[in-house]
This record gives sequence, C-alpha cells and structure tokens, in this order.
Amino acid sequence: MKTRIVVLLLALFYCHSISFAQKEFVNTSVRLSGHPRLLLQKGEEKTLKKMIMKDVIWKDIHQSLLNEAAEIVRRIYLDEIAKNGMDQVQILTPYRKRSAAGVDELNKSLEDFVNPPIAGKKELHIGSQVFRVGDKILQNKNTEMASNGDLGRILDCITDEDGNARAVIGFPDGRQVQYEADQMEMIEHANATTIHKAQGSECPVVIIPWVKAFYMMLKRNILYTGVTRAKSKVYLVGEWAAVCQAIHTDDSGTRNTILSERIVQYYDQYQSEQKPEMEQLKLVV
Repeated sequence: MKTRIVVLLLALFYCHSISFAQKEFVNTSVRLSGHPRLLLQKGEEKTLKKMIMKDVIWKDIHQSLLNEAAEIVRRIYLDEIAKNGMDQVQILTPYRKRSAAGVDELNKSLEDFVNPPIAGKKELHIGSQVFRVGDKILQNKNTEMASNGDLGRILDCITDEDGNARAVIGFPDGRQVQYEADQMEMIEHANATTIHKAQGSECPVVIIPWVKAFYMMLKRNILYTGVTRAKSKVYLVGEWAAVCQAIHTDDSGTRNTILSERIVQYYDQYQSEQKPEMEQLKLVV
C-alpha cells in the first residue's frame, strides 16, 4: 500500500504518493513554497518542523558549527554500523570538499575507526590514500566491468610476479574486478558519498549533514534525493534554517527540449493523413 510521505517528502516534491518500505508516515497535507498549489504560510515552519521530527530523526547543532555536525554524523554512523553492518548504513552529503561535513573529510576521519590497520591486514598505498582489505569503496568512472556509482568492498591486495600491486574488489552482484595501482584513481572510500552519486540507489539507514555552509546546494530536489535514498531510517544533522532554505529553493532548472513541438507536429501529420479516410466514411454514410 502506498503511503504519503508528508514532512520532507510530500513537501519537497509536489504531493506525490510514494512507497517507502518498512516505515509508516503520517498522512497529512503540508503547503510549501515553490509550487503554485503548495504555499507555506507565515508561522507554519514550526508546524512543519514538528511533523518532520515524527518521520525523520533530527539532530540539531549550534549555528554554523560544522565540526559539531561532522562529529555527530560520525558518532551516529559508527553506532549504526555496529548494530546493522556497514552495508546497511550510508552517509550522504551535498559537498565533497567544502568542510568537515563534506565527503573527503568524513571519509578520512572515519577510515581508521571503521576499518583500522591491524597486523596481517593487507594494504595498498596510492599516493596519500591507503586502501585496506574490507574497505567500503565507490567506483567513480564507467568501465566495462563497473559503472560510475557502484559500491563494493576491497577483498584482497595482491602483488603479481612482476611486483605490481593490485586490489581485488567485490561488488554486491558477485563481480570481482582487479585494479592495478594506476587504476585506483577510479576508486574512492565510500563511508560517505555525495547525494549526487547516490541517485538511483537505496540504503536502509541514511545520515545527512545539512548545514548553511552548504548554501550553494541547499535546494529542494537535492534534499529530496538524499532523504528518499533511505528505506527505513533517515538522520538529518544540521541547522533547521538550512532545511527551510532548501524547501523554499526550487532551483532544479528548466529542461529545454522540443518534445512538445514534435508531439504537436506528429499529431497534425496524423490528423492530415486520417482526413481523407474520414471524408470517404462520411460519403459512405
């Protein structure tokens, strides 16, 4: 049975009914800006916040304290993977490099906690990057064997007869692909990934830092994409003002195509082709 996702989901994307596995959501209408039928009236943001807190686990931070947001995200992530496993939890963030709550810094700070170095565990050193057996990784380029956005695990680090280091990466569908050292630029750590990279994927638990420092990416469609990656649980960590800004910012862009013109053209052509037959039918009648 389809359930209406109120709060962020109903609000963010034009009141569509959406199936959201393993979770019940309140069936309530919310009026938000950005669509002619949905207007957020003065004073309704407090009501919206209460409704969001029923469906999304909200972790507030002090204004603009990015390090605090990053620390809360790390703490939640470590707690969730201890309970559910690494493959069941994903951090999603709008930015890669902007702050402590961006992809690069979160991955860097999490790596030794999530998969620490121990005696006997194989590693592959590529520049400043260290990849270990057991690391969660993401493919960032399309190849014949893997697609951009594929998540996997490093299964082994080996050295061939010529002394060339390689990593063996396994993907959820059973594929195992060997990467030479110079191919590891296509691989990145993936405890945290960008919301953009997560499009089309799902995960039971999603953790999203959402702060005003991400101002260029505080948009409704981006927040909607992040929240809807979760199957059962969503954590939002950040500033309420940043959420409101995203809800009010519908800047997904206008897609300029000539599809409508072509439809009209083909329809007119079809009508003109059918006209002689219709005239003959009239004569017969």
